Amino acid sequence: MARAFSPIRARVGRVRATTSRGKIHPGYERAIQGQMNAILKEYRRWADHVKGQGAEVLREALMDTFFKARDVYTPIRTGDLRDSGFLEAGKSSSGSFVVIGFGRGGSPHYAALVHERTDFFHKPPTRSKFLQVALEEDANEIQARILKGYKHVAGFGGGL
Repeated sequence: MARAFSPIRARVGRVRATTSRGKIHPGYERAIQGQMNAILKEYRRWADHVKGQGAEVLREALMDTFFKARDVYTPIRTGDLRDSGFLEAGKSSSGSFVVIGFGRGGSPHYAALVHERTDFFHKPPTRSKFLQVALEEDANEIQARILKGYKHVAGFGGGL
């Protein structure tokens, strides 16, 4: 059976089998390694817990930016473009991910056009590049929210 990958390992060198007083008890090295393995088992459990929360941390970190893009910057004529906004998080074999956007599946058909055409007039504060601008403006805050979110789920305080 293949050994599972572990992102946390600990090494402090090897215990030598002799001391100035003679040989160390044969089970001593196994006992020390057993103690270290118990500690590492807890760290791995903690790391798995944090890793399992990644999708939710990312989603929460982007929530305010999504609302800014949708409620402040997205042009509104019929409401369909604003209503097409989405923020979803998930997990894949590659890890956690989040998807933020408008016009999924081509509905409404003009979502990309309204976003990209900077020559169209929009009544301020609505604008073209409504999602891009919100993400660019909030880039530092998003990073801080991600760190804060991971600290929270890891048990280091902070919360979102």
